[in-house]
Amino acid sequence: VDASDRPAYQLWVRHLLESLAHDLGMAAKPGENDDQKNLRATVLHTLGIAGADPEVLAEAHKQAQQGLRDPASVSPELLPVFFGLAARNGDAEFFDGIMAKAKSAEIPENYYLYLATLSQFSDPKLLKRTLDYAISGQVRSQDVKGVIGRVMQNPDGREVAWEFVRSHW
Repeated sequence: VDASDRPAYQLWVRHLLESLAHDLGMAAKPGENDDQKNLRATVLHTLGIAGADPEVLAEAHKQAQQGLRDPASVSPELLPVFFGLAARNGDAEFFDGIMAKAKSAEIPENYYLYLATLSQFSDPKLLKRTLDYAISGQVRSQDVKGVIGRVMQNPDGREVAWEFVRSHW
């Protein structure tokens, strides 16, 4: 979708999924099975990324802040979605919070969640900080290429990552 078609496409995505998102809600319900939880995560991710849904993005920001304070307080299938959506519009303060958590994570799942989130920001300066962190010696050597690759996969990070790779290798 090019820039001129993007608003119409986002509106179409929101109309397509808003009823399903409303039925699913923003949080798991007692007795839900894994398929329902995973469907919620997929629908919210799609609404946030492809639909730029303001309600979903606002909730993602709120839940990401809560997840930074206490990761266990947010559903495990939604925490990566909320962190990723919050990162897309995230500022340096949110970036610093994720970076601090990545550096102090004791549980591997959390470490990789924070590391992946660092590659999802849209601000080129923050993505450059992610790339610098990747080769700082603070990231395990086996994880460096994954961080750089995820920044390259980010549409906002392609040029930043390519220039970074070219200047360092």
